[in-house]
Amino acid sequence: MAEQNDTLYCEDCGQVTLHMHIQLEPRKISPDSTFFQRATIVLSNSMDLMLGSAYEQCTCCGATFGYTDSIGGI
Repeated sequence: MAEQNDTLYCEDCGQVTLHMHIQLEPRKISPDSTFFQRATIVLSNSMDLMLGSAYEQCTCCGATFGYTDSIGGI
């Protein structure tokens, strides 16, 4: 996960606070995975790429935004 800090407005805090930009890495397929597990991981990685594989997290209250929960979630 790559992280960097940004100052953004947080609706939960009601003020401009420091936010951390978190970039998610694609899930890896293990050599002993079943066909169904491999297909699920490939689908999840594809959905993450289409929906965005990063989100912002408020360092004050922990609220997150910018990442919709896809099949794999966070």
